[in-house]
Amino acid sequence: MGCITVIGIFAQFLIILILFPFAVVGFTIRYIVLWICPKSSQRVIGIFSRSAPSDYEWITNGLRSAMFRHLVSETKPISISNNVHQFREAAHGCDFVLLYHTKNRGRVNLTNVTDSLYDMELRYLSELKGRVNVIVVIDDLDQGGYEEKNRILREQPDILECSQDLILVTLRDKNNPRTVNEKLEQIKDLISTESHESLNFCSYLRSMTSWVINHVTCCCGRDGREGMYKPLLV
Repeated sequence: MGCITVIGIFAQFLIILILFPFAVVGFTIRYIVLWICPKSSQRVIGIFSRSAPSDYEWITNGLRSAMFRHLVSETKPISISNNVHQFREAAHGCDFVLLYHTKNRGRVNLTNVTDSLYDMELRYLSELKGRVNVIVVIDDLDQGGYEEKNRILREQPDILECSQDLILVTLRDKNNPRTVNEKLEQIKDLISTESHESLNFCSYLRSMTSWVINHVTCCCGRDGREGMYKPLLV
């Protein structure tokens, strides 16, 4: 087991070494594009959730409205299941990610707590896309103020570690068109925050490495169960 671990670490180091020059070129191009044309490119937005798309239809409709016309090229509602391969493929097809949860499921249990629903998914999305390209939305709450937000972040610190921000939405918010627009404007600001100043080369290289390793993992080591794959490099 120890020998396998050493081989896995060496393989990951070798992948990083091979990808380094490509990462330098890609990062430089992306930096220049964002420096010359900040916030100008349209993005593919993925809404990931274990809830039904009808639960977050207000977000989907908002992202497809005129408010986001020059910012969003496509919105993809993506249901999270136990099919790991399907989840990873969907994640690679998005530029920006919203992780959605509704309290109507019973609890606010995204990560770091008993029976949490999104531990692996949130960390994977953050490593793949970068923290600046992930936000978390918790819907149908009774309270949505700063105290409630701080309480959730204290109890579930991975939310802040793995995402740009946490947005809380109450039932009262959704019954008021003005408040709904305010929440959508908040989402809009977060989607458009990426600039040349926000880029981080280490995060960029880590995302490239994660992409290669996960594709090798998914394409090899199939164990016969649908959506489940044996890790190749660990």
